[in-house]
Amino acid sequence: MEKIAGIPIHRLHVLHPQDTDKYIGREGYQLIERHLRGQCQVFSVPLPFSDANSTETSIQFLRRLVDTLNQYQDDQKYNVYLLIAGGRKSTAAFMALVGQFYSAVHGIYHLLDKNENSRNPAFPSIEQLELEMTAAEIQAALDPPIERLNLISIPYPGAFASPVKLRTALKSFETGKESEGVELSPDAEFFFRDVFQSSNNNSRLEVWLSQKAFDQYKCYSASRNSSDNKFLNYFKHMQKPVELKNGIHGTFNEFHFFKRGHTKERPFFFTEPNPIHLYPERSVKRVIVCALAVEQGNGQYTPTAEEIQADIDKHPKFPLSSLNHRDLTLIIPLGKSPMVATQIYTLLTGSRAEGPSRISTVALIYPEQNSAISNSVRLLKRQFKTKNVEIEDIPLKDLQDLDSHEACKVYLRGLDAAIQKLREKHPEREIALSLSGGRKGMSVLAYFAAQHAGIEKVYHMLITDKDMESRIETETTLQALDRLPTDVAKARRLFLEEYDSTKFELFMVPVIPLKNPI
Repeated sequence: MEKIAGIPIHRLHVLHPQDTDKYIGREGYQLIERHLRGQCQVFSVPLPFSDANSTETSIQFLRRLVDTLNQYQDDQKYNVYLLIAGGRKSTAAFMALVGQFYSAVHGIYHLLDKNENSRNPAFPSIEQLELEMTAAEIQAALDPPIERLNLISIPYPGAFASPVKLRTALKSFETGKESEGVELSPDAEFFFRDVFQSSNNNSRLEVWLSQKAFDQYKCYSASRNSSDNKFLNYFKHMQKPVELKNGIHGTFNEFHFFKRGHTKERPFFFTEPNPIHLYPERSVKRVIVCALAVEQGNGQYTPTAEEIQADIDKHPKFPLSSLNHRDLTLIIPLGKSPMVATQIYTLLTGSRAEGPSRISTVALIYPEQNSAISNSVRLLKRQFKTKNVEIEDIPLKDLQDLDSHEACKVYLRGLDAAIQKLREKHPEREIALSLSGGRKGMSVLAYFAAQHAGIEKVYHMLITDKDMESRIETETTLQALDRLPTDVAKARRLFLEEYDSTKFELFMVPVIPLKNPI
């Protein structure tokens, strides 16, 4: 960065796996430290895993990143820049989203090899450096010619409100009070508090509905009543014990109404094994919603507490996850691996998802001038046709790759426009946006696009087994798929029928709302 962008680098923090695989973690850091000795301070940030390929390790990565950035939270001496090259697409997106909590972060960069497909890559692997190169070759590889490198400044919104407001929002979660200026979804509150305040209690209550409450909820859904989504949001907030306790609105023996702000919806509930008003002195594990009521504007509820208790249904039957069956439009930023699209589709619609969803439309957004990706689109159109899924083909004209700041801006504008178009076409559906699919820069920009559009969560697909990941990379190239005799054989491979589905993990990433697009 110093030589290409003219940004002086005084400190370099290297996040790397520690003592796990011989050539992947510590050895790579030591090569960097030795090479830059005397040029800048180099700090090791060891990660307690070999690969960020699960929800748990992704959270651990974020915590170490937060610990590193915290050093510069109140230090105006340094400007901080984040480099997303080197890790997974998920870690690239994580760096971008967490960076928004810090006013010290002034930019995000990606580094590409202009001749990345050549037999002489500018970025050889650690195994190549350690096993195949002489000391002189290693020295040359660690300082490649500047003309081979392409440093890309990713369009970055910075702290959308202010880091102070973000942190205030997180602290408000501890007290159950509404925060001012920033409204995070319940999922986002749990996620970011787990990252930023991992030492504190971040308990989440189970929420169950009785048959009666479930039937009422479905009745609201069938009538397309706006209370449908409001009640679902209520249930998510009821997972938070402090907020549930503070939201008690009337006591009827062991039962209560739950109220949030100036809303009319009133779930009628009780808790187990102890009443919520005794929390935290007594443990509370589960919330049972017995019925749903709506305040009529005159202080009267329909139905009333007395009517509900006269025919009370206390038996928990439906977990909160069972309400998440949704009709979705799935948007996938597509790169050179067509299988990512079918993987995300399969995981979102499968039994292992949080409330399997129905996906009628898959939108593929990609650089039109990239012939390899265009070939993938043609293959996917044929394959999704076998699932009765409509394909929205969204090529971005005059774009070949995300290889410049301007190309990134064009891509982000195209993604914003695609989301708006699909919402107008299918207003009854939710948008599901994938972080997986293309380059790391696409993952970062997909997260920013979700912020612009007010999408509450995005999805990332992880393969948790390295051998399985290598096998899939080999078996799902366009060339490998073309060798299969029939479209049926291709479909079995693309939709995971030939692989152990337990080796795949669908990771939901909550989104911080963004008021002003880039």
